[in-house]
Amino acid sequence: MRYARNTGTGGTPQTPQRINNNFHIHDPEKIQGGQPPTDEGGPPISKTKRKRYAAEFKARIALEAIKGEQTVAELASRHGLHPTMIANWKRQALENMAEVFTSKAERARGTDERQIKELHAKIGQLTVERDFLAKAFGR
Repeated sequence: MRYARNTGTGGTPQTPQRINNNFHIHDPEKIQGGQPPTDEGGPPISKTKRKRYAAEFKARIALEAIKGEQTVAELASRHGLHPTMIANWKRQALENMAEVFTSKAERARGTDERQIKELHAKIGQLTVERDFLAKAFGR
């Protein structure tokens, strides 16, 4: 393995780094402002936000992946996405597909049970308040 010389231009000592595998001696003169980009000092590092996709878009891409007419890699290339992202959307679509076929009655039953619990709690609270007020006024 070859190493670069440990002195840069001007005789300033630098740490030796491998020449192959895209490692080389850092040359600050080639970087904007003469300093490497850091969080402190030097030019600012741009902060990019993650791109968010609409649910309809995710569903359409997942459906295309489920159909299997094209490979995930082809879909990723065509839409400019990472193949892992498409594979995750496909997996999520397959896992949650059963929820689409649950009946309205089953969904309503879950909502009704929760609402009944809330109403029973409110009835209990009002009963306690009524009894307390009845004792306070001597009834």
